[in-house]
Amino acid sequence: MPTRVHKCGVRCTITEYVVIVIDEHGDALSHAQYETQADAIKAASQLVDSIHETDAIVVEKSVRRYPAHLFRDWCDKATTVWTYGNPFALETGCWIEHN
Repeated sequence: MPTRVHKCGVRCTITEYVVIVIDEHGDALSHAQYETQADAIKAASQLVDSIHETDAIVVEKSVRRYPAHLFRDWCDKATTVWTYGNPFALETGCWIEHN
């Protein structure tokens, strides 16, 4: 995964994109990691035909910072960037916000 080493050389930030298959209860069934958002969305799009109608797919951007005590912000942050499938499963698993 792409790793950014900060100017002092003792801190790093790792960014990856994770494709997650979600079941009808909102739980993750499987996942795969990718280096770029475009690769992750392309892989997720290819999975669309193979999932059940009760399931869903999520692409999530994951940013991790090490060592955590040297950063002002929280060290790990995950953001949902793409979703497809059963809205009930996505809401139940808190993958999207309830409107």
